[in-house]
Amino acid sequence: MWDLVILDWLIFVTIQPSFIVIPGTEGMAGYKDYWFHFEVSFLGLTQWVSVLVGGLVLAGLSMIKARAGKASFDDIYKDVPDEQKQLLQDFRANHPYKELDVGGTRWRYIACGQGDRALLFLPGGFLAADMYFHAVLALEKTYRIIVPDSYTLQGTFDMDDVCRAIVHILEAEGVEKATVIGLSAGGGIAQYFIQEYPERVEHLVLSHCGILERDAEAANKLKKMHWLVKILPLFVTRRIVLKMTAGHVPPSSKWIEFHNAYFREASSRITRTMFVRFLEGSIAVRRRFVFKPEVLESWAGKTLILASKDDQAAFASLGKLQARYPRAQTHLFEEGGHHTFMFFPEAYNTVLKDFVDTCHSDGRSYQA
Repeated sequence: MWDLVILDWLIFVTIQPSFIVIPGTEGMAGYKDYWFHFEVSFLGLTQWVSVLVGGLVLAGLSMIKARAGKASFDDIYKDVPDEQKQLLQDFRANHPYKELDVGGTRWRYIACGQGDRALLFLPGGFLAADMYFHAVLALEKTYRIIVPDSYTLQGTFDMDDVCRAIVHILEAEGVEKATVIGLSAGGGIAQYFIQEYPERVEHLVLSHCGILERDAEAANKLKKMHWLVKILPLFVTRRIVLKMTAGHVPPSSKWIEFHNAYFREASSRITRTMFVRFLEGSIAVRRRFVFKPEVLESWAGKTLILASKDDQAAFASLGKLQARYPRAQTHLFEEGGHHTFMFFPEAYNTVLKDFVDTCHSDGRSYQA
């Protein structure tokens, strides 16, 4: 019932954020067909009753579980293959966080690896630094690596403040400049960062992200979402986030159960205040951001754009990204949606490693 009324009717049919519209299907009548979503959700009285009863049971169980406390790691990852689960646990044990005070806010980040060149990974919205654990393990033997948690988990939502915090982290680690790798919301930060601090960016990777631009229409849609999030139960908000980003699950992936568990764990960290402030920050940046083409024209680095053909959240922005970064290389994955980095980590990391190895073949060092 929640999926029908909130996710389908209200979000997908009424508000209809642009990123849920499949490219090439804009304006089709099906997007405004309330009856179709009703028929799909409730084919008969039996299904209606079963869903209603099941929903009540699940709601009751959720309340009981909430009273019992936060789910443990073993509970969340109980369906994940042991070797995959152990890989994440070992990563967390061997890559402890550092903390840095930035203007009274404690920023958490992972710093590891070795080598003369540095990679700065910027996570997607609401995700911790270890979302990149596959990439870190693949690259830390030859590169210094810095990965902060998402800015939303740091409690910093203004883009200028986020970028200043990143500069403070680089300075604390003695890094003059780094190859900046941003995925999803992290890709938006990367686009903002290179505009404000191009001297700190050696090369740039924009992975599965939309284009950062002044957009009144997008700001208005986010404003509607902002209002909605304030009145919805928190568990519904978390489900909306998962539904809007996960997209199609590729059956050929070996990491499906791990992916599902990891994002259940990640969504449990989202609070109502966090999501509201995230939307407020997104609205503000879309109203005031001014792209400065002269910055990119004078910047000497290389750019890689990563996208997946079945990414319902970001693929529609690919053309705009390519137009803004005309010298960029582009790699298209056939599948993996918005989370190719986790569904197909070997393929994703191969492309990423080839790019950074090629860019860094001159042997220069940018450590302070």
